[in-house]
Amino acid sequence: MVNKISYELREIRVETALTDQSGALLKTIPASLCGVELHDVTNPAVQERSLYENPVMPVDSQIERRTVDESNQQQITVFAKLPKINIPTPLGNYNPDFGYVIAQNGRAQSLYLVLETKGYDNPQDIPQREQWKMDSARQFFQALQRQGIEVHFKTHINHTSLAQTLHQIDPSLTATPR
Repeated sequence: MVNKISYELREIRVETALTDQSGALLKTIPASLCGVELHDVTNPAVQERSLYENPVMPVDSQIERRTVDESNQQQITVFAKLPKINIPTPLGNYNPDFGYVIAQNGRAQSLYLVLETKGYDNPQDIPQREQWKMDSARQFFQALQRQGIEVHFKTHINHTSLAQTLHQIDPSLTATPR
């Protein structure tokens, strides 16, 4: 069923954990919708790029803590641990972990990165059910691309840096942490 899934996007405004009914970002988002614990963000360059005003980021795992700490890449305009946004899949709702806005050299428009973190050493170690949900979500993001939204969906595993993931999207996104 996952191989046959497709998404047809419509302009429907609904209230989400991130937006109000008109589609505008909420002024506050409960941390409990984003993660089970708070990770101190001590690097000022990471704090500067965080969507959240407080010097903490809600997280669920060690790889998420590491991903937050690596989010000091010069190309990152803003990022956040995403609240539960519920992308429907045949296996139940899917919730990606992070969202990034990336500035590209020489382009007026930014690109978007949605990142799923998995604490596995190899992509093949990810359980099949989780992989199917991610494959469905990939189809969702490809539907957004067909609508002209430059969004990339990537899986981030142990022993892979955020800089490497950015480089996969566009080699001109050279790693320059601050």
